[in-house]
Amino acid sequence: MAGTISKTTSYVNINFGNLILSAALGAENARLQQQLAAARKDSSTSAKPPSSDIVKPKKPLPKGGKKRQKGGQPGHDQHEGVRSIYCQD
Repeated sequence: MAGTISKTTSYVNINFGNLILSAALGAENARLQQQLAAARKDSSTSAKPPSSDIVKPKKPLPKGGKKRQKGGQPGHDQHEGVRSIYCQD
């Protein structure tokens, strides 16, 4: 009879422990859901002003330094501007 009581007691303890862990897990899950919802808010999805949005840093330039090269299209003749007619010395 003593073995039956100890088995029943251990089952009750295990079930009670599972209930406590389940409640704690549910509370933690709810807290994380609230934090995630708050993190997704920006000026387009809430009443927050645009100045409170997180600004992403600019992308680094390619290894060459500049995005574009100076000058016109290769093989294209240079224009003699209208200015050269009026600016004769």
